[in-house]
Amino acid sequence: MMSCKLAFILSVLFLTGITAVAVDTLHVTAELDTLRKQVVGVMTYRLPDTPEIATFEFQLVPNMYAERNTPYLKSKPQLLNIFESTNEWGGMTIDSALLDGDNSTERVTVEYTKGGFQPQDKNRLNGRTVRLYFTTRIPRLGDRLSYFGEDYLLDGWFPFPALLRDDGSWYNPDYNANAELVGPFMHYDIHIAVPSGMIVAAPVPPESGDKQGETTCYRYHFGPAHDFGLAMSPYYLIDSTRLGNATLLYYYHAEEQPILPEIKTAAESTYVYMNKTVGENAYGRLGFVLTPTAIGGGIEFPGLISLYSPRGGAMLSRMYELVVVHETIHQWFYAMVASDQVREPWLDESVTNFWTDRVFSHLWGEEDGLLDLAGLSLSSRDYLRLTAQTPGGAGRLNRPAESLVSSADFFSVIYSHGALALETFDNLLGDSLSGIFWREYVARNTFRHVTADDFVTLAEEISGSDIHKALLCLLNDAEALDYRVTELTNTRVDSVAEIGFTLSRTGKLDIAIPYWIILYNNDTLRYEWKPEYRAERITITAPSPAREIIIDPEHLVAVDIDLINNSVLAAADNRPGLRLSSGVMFLVESLLSVVGGW
Repeated sequence: MMSCKLAFILSVLFLTGITAVAVDTLHVTAELDTLRKQVVGVMTYRLPDTPEIATFEFQLVPNMYAERNTPYLKSKPQLLNIFESTNEWGGMTIDSALLDGDNSTERVTVEYTKGGFQPQDKNRLNGRTVRLYFTTRIPRLGDRLSYFGEDYLLDGWFPFPALLRDDGSWYNPDYNANAELVGPFMHYDIHIAVPSGMIVAAPVPPESGDKQGETTCYRYHFGPAHDFGLAMSPYYLIDSTRLGNATLLYYYHAEEQPILPEIKTAAESTYVYMNKTVGENAYGRLGFVLTPTAIGGGIEFPGLISLYSPRGGAMLSRMYELVVVHETIHQWFYAMVASDQVREPWLDESVTNFWTDRVFSHLWGEEDGLLDLAGLSLSSRDYLRLTAQTPGGAGRLNRPAESLVSSADFFSVIYSHGALALETFDNLLGDSLSGIFWREYVARNTFRHVTADDFVTLAEEISGSDIHKALLCLLNDAEALDYRVTELTNTRVDSVAEIGFTLSRTGKLDIAIPYWIILYNNDTLRYEWKPEYRAERITITAPSPAREIIIDPEHLVAVDIDLINNSVLAAADNRPGLRLSSGVMFLVESLLSVVGGW
């Protein structure tokens, strides 16, 4: 049953027609029905005056949860099992549709998450007002849309316009298991009525909160943003920190208080670091909510982050802090600089995970102790390399989400391999150009959906053609990259040593790679290899025999799949060589070399 307040607002909307609504504003008026576990309301949108528009398309994101055979659920067995066991499915229905106040419901078509209609009068839609009355069913223990007990997480909970192209056509994403909501940048005018006593976490504070009986109606203005998420619970406690002009808020339950210090340290340190390194966050406010969803980890929304609740469980590693760092960085590379996570997910997750490793190492050092089990320590870098070196980790980085069959493959390619590929690109830029590139990337693309072409074009502008070509290879070459040094020989010729060895590579990365020759007299000779062929036998003379040859000694090519073969010792020398990975990764990569044939 709608509250009196909500009914009044809806009647005003119906009578006025909202003819003065700004082009870039989306109005949503709704009520959370906790008895029926649903949201009912209306979305109102005045279509822009240009370009010429003949149809209107919109997104019904909750239909990802509508039944067992949706493209989203088919590759999420854990989530699917929960829905099947509870028989509580999500979804959205369009109850009616109005165009300039005229009923156009019969013109609406819905297929999975894609909705749209074509007006019967065939007139163009520019400047006309669309109103969609909707009902959204909330599943129990979902991921982005979820309830558990009296806690709610709402994302994609109202109809979103599809993305309007310059030619007047619409881009309506195909949401598979690895896809995330792709919404247009809008200003949001949100009215939502919730049971009084609910503590609501939103990306901005409410402009008003009108309590009427058992219901309170909150109003929010937020944007530009491409999503508007909410979380709420009657049991939230709130902590906050002021960082300059920014405010970070933490919504948690009493049993989660013990992990709050770790969350705050990771979040606030990351926020300060990213502000200084790539530019200040555009929103100046960020909320963290602990939610009992089915899937571990975190989910990012503009101005709001959902973190999986350990429900008072012990923190056995820094993995939770890694999630906090990662989701905080998404406030730059997702919220401010948006991308198409369906067609080019690397622009979202690879970029964010590159910065996650960088920030994590900055905060806790190179040996950051991400995992420490039975005396074996695993750093965030080790974790990246381990998760990248799986069978699913091979292949092209610049590819759509649907081309990766499983979530494990998606994580391996996009999160891990992608982060290492971008670290390689960043290493090629060097410290000075790196700072210029990333600051310009954020400044130029804030409140835009970037494409791979935008990223590559900026790289060429700032770095020149050589690094530009290398970046294209890192994004598009499907062949695994591996540099090797083998067959070290030392031969005495008169008073000098003749040193021979073979350098080789797989992959098409065409750059000069440094290599070192470490002599028995402890001198180090430094050279560069610019390979014309996949393998080359090199012979040099030196005053002392070579004890070890190392290619890429400073880890320039982070995406190299096998660091074990980057060095070779003289046959007579049984001392440990200079290995470019930790002891744990030495064992892991050796095992993977046997199992995976690398």
